Amino acid sequence: MELEFDTKDKMSFGREIIHVEGDRNLVVNKMTRVFNKGVMWSRNRDGSISLAAGDIFASKQDMLQVVKDLCVQEGFHLQKIKNEKTRYTQKCAYPGCNWRIHCSVLVDRMTWMVKTITGRHSCPRPEQNRMATSKWVVNHLLSVFKTSPKMKVAWM
Repeated sequence: MELEFDTKDKMSFGREIIHVEGDRNLVVNKMTRVFNKGVMWSRNRDGSISLAAGDIFASKQDMLQVVKDLCVQEGFHLQKIKNEKTRYTQKCAYPGCNWRIHCSVLVDRMTWMVKTITGRHSCPRPEQNRMATSKWVVNHLLSVFKTSPKMKVAWM
């Protein structure tokens, strides 16, 4: 459902008009029900990433970063189905693989939730992962480089 502000004292909530002064509890109750179904996402204890339906992210940017990290971790590429302001749907780009993720924004227009993850990866790991860009490498390995300044780089 989408939260739209019509005027200062009312807003539409899906098809329903809510007068902010009198029906503020309706919006709060809706948000409470949504958050009770989901869980704020966090990394696994070993630092790996796993996603499940009901995982909640503070922003779209956070959700996109975690999905990208998952792609690098598991070694697959994504193919865009939808990437809009209110919904995000991607699938594995490998032909024949049926893995798919769908996320959407919640009523507050900031928080995102994984609605569905379907399928399992049946695809081989690519030799080169185009999801691991130079920016991704810097964000994830800069602290390692700083703590080990004499690290040697071996090229294959």
